[in-house]
Amino acid sequence: MVRDTKYYDTLGVTVNANDTEIKKAYRKLAIQFHPDKNPNAGDKFKEISHAYAVLADPEKREKYDAGGEDGVGSDSFAGRNGVNAEELFNDIFAGMGSRFTFGYEEAPYGGNKRRRKKYNGDDIVHDLSVTLEDLYQGSMKEVHLTKSVICGSCAPTETLKTATCKQCNGHGYLDTTKYHSSHKRQTRGICKACKGSGEYQNNGCHKCKGQGFLDKKKLLEVHVEKGAVNGQKIVFGQEGNQEPGVIPGDVVFIIKLEQHEKFQVRDHDLFCRVHITLQEALCGFDKILLKHLDGRGIRVKHDAGMVIKPGSYKRIANEGMPTYRRPDDKGDLIIQFQVDFPKEMWTSSENIDMLRNLLPGPKDQSGVKDGMPVDDCKLQDIKMKQPQEDSKRASRRDGSVKEDNSDFDKRPGINCAQQ
Repeated sequence: MVRDTKYYDTLGVTVNANDTEIKKAYRKLAIQFHPDKNPNAGDKFKEISHAYAVLADPEKREKYDAGGEDGVGSDSFAGRNGVNAEELFNDIFAGMGSRFTFGYEEAPYGGNKRRRKKYNGDDIVHDLSVTLEDLYQGSMKEVHLTKSVICGSCAPTETLKTATCKQCNGHGYLDTTKYHSSHKRQTRGICKACKGSGEYQNNGCHKCKGQGFLDKKKLLEVHVEKGAVNGQKIVFGQEGNQEPGVIPGDVVFIIKLEQHEKFQVRDHDLFCRVHITLQEALCGFDKILLKHLDGRGIRVKHDAGMVIKPGSYKRIANEGMPTYRRPDDKGDLIIQFQVDFPKEMWTSSENIDMLRNLLPGPKDQSGVKDGMPVDDCKLQDIKMKQPQEDSKRASRRDGSVKEDNSDFDKRPGINCAQQ
């Protein structure tokens, strides 16, 4: 038989209440009478905490039931061997973020208040797909997203009606069992459904259906500046999900550059390939070589006699990518020339003889001296596999690597002859 019911009455529970009911009652009263929310209820808060500290401990509860307050002694709660009210409150609501901090921090049992640093909410991160043209000229992207905002009709507070969390049955935690080869391991973690409170709130609001939050669609205009680079972040401060007592996180867009069919980027330089004829390679040209990312034509005059070798590189200064925040500071446009040779039997034998007389003559580089044996052979066409292609096919078969179609990236470095 319980000798004294004072502590039970303080928490508003019966003498037969179980641990879950006692903890739930304490949570509700502690929130209601916390000094940060109710400055005149400091003594009441300590009284509630004292009662809970005794009834939540099986040994102390047994002594209290048998002998009342005298049975547990004066040091059961406060003092060297006890726990102060503020520490107890923080322990009970640990892992619940800043939902029950009321924005303040107070010294135990009174004292000076100081503003508690609010927690930051999680950021919302999205990939932003852009083209090379977007990065060269700058662009504006409209992005629609949905985020949680605090319901303006009910403005949720800590005094909302509560119900026991069905996920953890009001315990505030969940036990997980993992089985290994020879043994099993059990771990305990905070219930994510109720954030460790053992309860969920419902205020009866029809607009938010008692959740305290609404989903709101938001249109953000994302400005991609000239010279931005792949992987760069564009941040909208505090545009994330809203939560009571929590600073909203940011909305972060990460630039993801789409592959371009003509150009490639390395640092601030642009790379591309241009095909010219054998005549142009030998005799020069004056023509529009390519269309740039902003639609401009790039005209180049190359003097006759300045031979362009197949696969050689030439540079056009200041026609590369702009620098971020310094758009007039640009890299170079580097062109690799592919020389297209004429097809077989493309002209008459008379013209061939004329060309033979015009072009430099052959050089003997065989190293075969007079009198050495010589065999007469004939060249035949063959489609030769490159060693790199063989290794790629083998890699694709076993799935070890992905194919890289960038010939520019295969080169360890590029030395460009100035035009």
